[in-house]
Amino acid sequence: MSKTDFLSWDDDLDLDILLGEYTDTDPIVDSDDDFVLETVVHPPKKVKGIDKSLSEHGTAADGYECPDCDKILKSISGFRGHTSRQHGKDLKATDHKANKPDVLVHVQEKENTHSSTPQISIDEIFPNAYKSTLKALEDDPMIALFGSTDFLPILQVSKHKPKVEEFFFNAFCAIFKDNTSITIEADRETIFSCFHRIRLSDTLQTGGITLFQSLGFMDSSVITNFVQTFLLELMNQVLKEHLLKKMKQTQAFDDSLTDNDQKILFYIAGFIIHALHKRYNKLKVSSLKEEKLLCVQGLQESSDTKTFLSKFKSWTVKKDRGGLKLPTDNFYLLVRHMEIIVRQSVNLDNLSASSLCKDSLKEKIMDAFMVKHYASQLFPASDNTLCLMEDIVNMFLTVRGNAVSKLHRRKLAKSNKQNAKKPSKPSSSLRQVLKTKVTN
Repeated sequence: MSKTDFLSWDDDLDLDILLGEYTDTDPIVDSDDDFVLETVVHPPKKVKGIDKSLSEHGTAADGYECPDCDKILKSISGFRGHTSRQHGKDLKATDHKANKPDVLVHVQEKENTHSSTPQISIDEIFPNAYKSTLKALEDDPMIALFGSTDFLPILQVSKHKPKVEEFFFNAFCAIFKDNTSITIEADRETIFSCFHRIRLSDTLQTGGITLFQSLGFMDSSVITNFVQTFLLELMNQVLKEHLLKKMKQTQAFDDSLTDNDQKILFYIAGFIIHALHKRYNKLKVSSLKEEKLLCVQGLQESSDTKTFLSKFKSWTVKKDRGGLKLPTDNFYLLVRHMEIIVRQSVNLDNLSASSLCKDSLKEKIMDAFMVKHYASQLFPASDNTLCLMEDIVNMFLTVRGNAVSKLHRRKLAKSNKQNAKKPSKPSSSLRQVLKTKVTN
């Protein structure tokens, strides 16, 4: 087990970097390999009976092992990119960590004391989405072209027949059964692939014709046209409802952050931009370097236009000595949501080794709906979104973990100091004896 598996408790941050100074040495810089989605870590060989898989600290080499082809990949983004592209699976890297530390084995087995953002099920959003679909089709001027057919009468009947709603609900339950995330392009591709497969299936089309013929509509071509049109609009409304629900949930957690908290997060967001720029500027592969730097440039606010973030700039402006960056609205909101997830996931009053596992926290943040939403806004055309997000999350946890550790080290030192004091000898006087009896 290596201390790199956990948030830092001992190492101090480099204040020159944190405060925006440009230095020649940057502890964050790694090799170009860290930016390749499928960086394979080759299994170590045994030489003369010695197991080279152990490092000088006695821990095995880092990496995530693909359960299908046994490849060991260096990063979470590399593992996820490999398993999704090569095997079509959405797997958690922490569940497949090579040489997993003992403390991580049981992390997934018990729930954290802090609840995370509740998942939104299709049951919650479908009723509103169904009503919105009926309204949208009623108001659609193109639908008026079908006035002489049974299309509009079918629409009117669908409002008052529970079994019609149940028919469409069952179809969407099948679509969203194994696909709950819809924020980034890869997720949507999976959803829509399943959606189109089900809507064009003979089972659904036959079921639709049977249902509406039982309601008195005999023209199968009109029924099929209605079902297909309704399904397409219903999918649009389901996605809208899903996003609205998530944004409402996020807003509830945003209110827990004070203005001072947000000033600090704004400052940290600027530091992350600065650190990423320094890191990517030292890449040797020119094409990769250009792409990464272009993505980082998009995180930085380039105009002086006042936004809702203006009130959070005061600390950054005061501390700025030429190197601090001002984040865009979306990047700040991303950092703020990462803070919210950390607060939900880590119970600061009951810290343990498992609650501070870096990989577990990284994946929890990277899987969050709103994190994926902001990532898709910040990196809409990048093929390396996962890599970029892993770097951002890692830097955030480095700063955040250091702050938490310092706070708890101070508390621990204070507690130890108080415990070290010798208790005063109780008085044996009559007055003290009487006081004790009255108290008891």
